[in-house]
Amino acid sequence: MCCSNISTKVALDRYIEVTPEVRGGKPCIAGRWITFADVAIAYLRLGQSLEETKASN
Repeated sequence: MCCSNISTKVALDRYIEVTPEVRGGKPCIAGRWITFADVAIAYLRLGQSLEETKASN
């Protein structure tokens, strides 16, 4: 009997992690179901470019 239901979580850094079973394995904010893409799209919709977003952090 294998432990096939064990999830594999990969921390890309302190704030971003990838879990195959969460949001299709897309990079998410650690401990949340919010993807990195969700955040980037929100800033773009507010009129901020990706370069501006990167520079502000």
